[in-house]
Amino acid sequence: YCLTSLGGHANNNRITIRDNVITTSIVGFMFGYTENSAIYSNDFSDIDIGILLQKDLSNDIVYHNNFIKIIQYVDDININNTILWDNGYPEGGNYWDNYNGSDTDNDGIGDTPYIISGEDNQDRYPLMLPYNMTILSIIIQPKNFKLLLFIKNIGNTTAFNVKWNITIEGF
Repeated sequence: YCLTSLGGHANNNRITIRDNVITTSIVGFMFGYTENSAIYSNDFSDIDIGILLQKDLSNDIVYHNNFIKIIQYVDDININNTILWDNGYPEGGNYWDNYNGSDTDNDGIGDTPYIISGEDNQDRYPLMLPYNMTILSIIIQPKNFKLLLFIKNIGNTTAFNVKWNITIEGF
């Protein structure tokens, strides 16, 4: 059981929650009574409720988080909260493992919003792959009956989630 409560009975300004791994719990974060705060770059997995939004949330932002194997991704108990679920385009929003949209322009951002609850409560730019996924490119070049294999980490983060692209040249 893991429950993190943000806020209190007086408004708290500019709280930042980032770079956390929240797994195997009932609630990832309980978030309330905040203004101009941010939740970003967190991994939520195997949780009953990813984020429980209470009341008096104003101009808060939630983006670049990964929501994987969650029963209820967001529970918003107060429809008057103002939360921005993305950081605009091209930065994008969050990765939702149940997002079924497409990415026809291959920019890594879904073409349709991810609906959280209601028309105004949505991630306008859902990510197609988990945030901070490293893409490894493998290029095989045959030379004199030998195969040379180059593996290059594109980016500056440690490879935890890996997507493989293989290109075979020279055949």
